[in-house]
Amino acid sequence: MTKFPFVLSGIKIIGAIYLIYTGIKSIMSKGENSREEKSKNCFRNGVITNLSNPKLLIFFITFIPQFVSNSTRSVGGELFILGGIYLLIELIWFLFLVTFTVIFIEKFQIFFQTKMKYISGVAFILMGGLLFL
Repeated sequence: MTKFPFVLSGIKIIGAIYLIYTGIKSIMSKGENSREEKSKNCFRNGVITNLSNPKLLIFFITFIPQFVSNSTRSVGGELFILGGIYLLIELIWFLFLVTFTVIFIEKFQIFFQTKMKYISGVAFILMGGLLFL
């Protein structure tokens, strides 16, 4: 049980409002941005999302130290190596994901341009509404 339940409720309400806002913004968008502008926006949004994601920090604080030996003097070196291995695995995964996504988008580009903004907008609004419950 948390000592500050109102903080958790506040974060939940803010998240719900953001999801509803994102859904409405998606439905109302005209989709007239150029491909280069979309790429810049996607990259920037991805970097901001990943840097502000606390799950990665929690992962490194809780999971990675279990694999570091207490008997060695080079704890920092071991952490660096494990972090590098994790980075390499993530890099391979994201390269695979991007490659698959590009192939998928090229095959279904017409559908995505016409229908996906409505589908994703409604999904975000529904998720935001469920958070309020």
